[in-house]
Amino acid sequence: MEEEKSSLFSAGSGDPATGSSGRGVGTLSINSPEDLLGYLPHALGYWPECSLMVLGLKGKQAGASLRLDLPDRHGSEEECLHYASQLVACLTSSVPGSEAIAVDGVVLALFTGLDWRDGEDPGYDRLMTCLLGELDIAGMSVREAWWIGQTSWRNYLCRDGVCCSFVGRPLTEIRESQLSIELIYRGSMYCPDLSTAVQPAELSEQRQQDLLRGFREALPRLRNIQPGDKAFDAALESWWAALLTETEQQSKKVQLAEQQSTEQLGTLLAALHNILLRDAVLMLALTGATGQIGLSDETEYRSRSVDAASLILGDPDFSPDWKRLDRFKTLLMTLIGVNAPSGLPRKDLLRAKAAALSLLAWLEWCKGRGSTAGAFLKEAEIALPGYRLAELLGDMLASGLRCPWAQNRSSPECS
Repeated sequence: MEEEKSSLFSAGSGDPATGSSGRGVGTLSINSPEDLLGYLPHALGYWPECSLMVLGLKGKQAGASLRLDLPDRHGSEEECLHYASQLVACLTSSVPGSEAIAVDGVVLALFTGLDWRDGEDPGYDRLMTCLLGELDIAGMSVREAWWIGQTSWRNYLCRDGVCCSFVGRPLTEIRESQLSIELIYRGSMYCPDLSTAVQPAELSEQRQQDLLRGFREALPRLRNIQPGDKAFDAALESWWAALLTETEQQSKKVQLAEQQSTEQLGTLLAALHNILLRDAVLMLALTGATGQIGLSDETEYRSRSVDAASLILGDPDFSPDWKRLDRFKTLLMTLIGVNAPSGLPRKDLLRAKAAALSLLAWLEWCKGRGSTAGAFLKEAEIALPGYRLAELLGDMLASGLRCPWAQNRSSPECS
């Protein structure tokens, strides 16, 4: 009979580590450092590079995991103090509409991509000293700190080569930890890097042509329609059929979107060119409501009326259907895979792509993934500079505003 291990960390089934749809059942237990380090890229959505990952703790309750770009190695004391104070500000900031977690401890993980083979300063000792000092002043103890290199990982704070080998431990222990394998089994996956995380679905040349054909044919009838028009309702019905989850599609005997005509996907993309339809599609994916829905309107869900703007900002009283939002992301990732040809439709197509990229950024923000949200917004700026929704979302990210849904989805505990 196996000896029972005390759990270092456990998470409820609503945690992002169970998959973005929350498909996990029961609790997750993290019994070792490699389990915790293996959890972080699942929470982030990709393997971080040149990053400081931070998990804030309040007793056995954990707050959000944060990712910051690592500063230059051998930075000045002033630069390191400024960086540390910014980290403390992030950890102590509250999310509007939800109860802030008073963090009293943190774990730190430096994802450097560089192997560290001796007991000398790897370039971040001054930064670590500032982090320890500023966090201590703020009432937060650093419970653990790790260095994650290219092929190995080790305890950052231990310089005893006998206790903590300078060679470190193989990185495969993190990538193939018991928890990481369990998360994959539950449906959670992460990309190897940020650029891969925002890479669109690959479309064959034939699918490209079919999607463009559907876009060209649908755009004239969708460009200027408004709520109340029959064409507006029809466009929402098309989107709703595509947004049905696999289980819903099977129960309703609806053709799976992957098997739908690529021209139909072109129609979905054309709908995003119209900002009224774009906003209605967003609310449709979020609430399942149909009809006249816009960012300035009200919509019904759970038998009460709610300002749609509060939903966009992550109304803490609302619980999103993550499986449907995952479905929404899959569709958008397919739509942004179309290449803009030369000729008259190019600007129209780029406007629709900018809309899709902006919606993808919002979805990532909802999950607490600011890095991928920012990457999608950069792509939207490339597609169509000055696209208003992308600018608004960029301002929101720059303000440090966090989505309450992301905080509420994460409820890990540490012993």
